[in-house]
Amino acid sequence: MFFNVDPMTVARLRIDSVAVPRAGVIGLTHLPGRCRIGPGGWRETRLLFADLAAIEAWGATAMVTLVERCEWARYGVTGVASAVRTRRFDWIELPIVDMGTPAAPFAAGWRRHGAALLRRLAAGERILVHCAGGLGRSGMLAARLLVAFGVAPDAAISAVRGARP
Repeated sequence: MFFNVDPMTVARLRIDSVAVPRAGVIGLTHLPGRCRIGPGGWRETRLLFADLAAIEAWGATAMVTLVERCEWARYGVTGVASAVRTRRFDWIELPIVDMGTPAAPFAAGWRRHGAALLRRLAAGERILVHCAGGLGRSGMLAARLLVAFGVAPDAAISAVRGARP
């Protein structure tokens, strides 16, 4: 239902940026390739390969995925692992239940990848963070990363909301 789409009619992926003091940049966006039908029957159709190309063009050295694997199918996205392998950025999964708080799967992933993400930002790299809509979970992690670089929590939240209201 979503896949017979002319690539030229799909809007470019919106990536909003938050600068990390004396460090890199955090990008926030929604689920790459997300397709859905909204209230009243409107459709949003995206192409995974086009969204991944936009993330690569933005300069991401890592893409942090906060959605659970079951959400990919819910939004009509398939072939993510093979598509990401062809890109020039690393893919890190730190799943958080939608509308939930970070739990064991996130904590385990953070133990494996958190320090490396902080090092990448400290080195001036561009890290893209996404959840389904690019707001809740993504905003939470972006604010957490800013706090790790010395930004006061309230200022971190304001900076993220200013970049992606």
